[in-house]
Amino acid sequence: MTCRNRPTERSTPSSPSSTACPTAAATGAIYARYSSRYQHSIADQVRGCLQAATQQGIFVPREYVFFDLAVRGAKQPAPRSLQFVEEEVAGRGIRCLFVRSGVDTADEKRWRLLLNHYASIDEFVPSLYSENIRVAHEGLFRQKLVFGTIPFGYRARPVAGR
Repeated sequence: MTCRNRPTERSTPSSPSSTACPTAAATGAIYARYSSRYQHSIADQVRGCLQAATQQGIFVPREYVFFDLAVRGAKQPAPRSLQFVEEEVAGRGIRCLFVRSGVDTADEKRWRLLLNHYASIDEFVPSLYSENIRVAHEGLFRQKLVFGTIPFGYRARPVAGR
């Protein structure tokens, strides 16, 4: 996208001068979140969303990029998520595209079913593996091996025989 977001002192997030791009097919927004240090960073998610938006011809102004840090989606019931998208986004005629899953509210016949499907999987999968992951981490910890991301400033070194 060739548009640059350069708001003037008089422009506001809702004014055309800060959110419009004459060469874009549409104006979009990004919402990113992660719940733990083991997931992709907010910057990675936003970068992926911006790439997808550019490929679709969607301009995303800087002030339309939103994020939450360490907010677990599992704590919010899936029906509320669907209700939010249905009432606050699609219900207002706003297209919503989920970059990772490909769920697109422009696909009026299937988006609700797909979103429910992915929400169910997102709720179910952690319960399948959480105990196995916890036990594996405990085993690595007892062996004094790294079981997560190596902190900045430290370097990994191979352990003989492993």
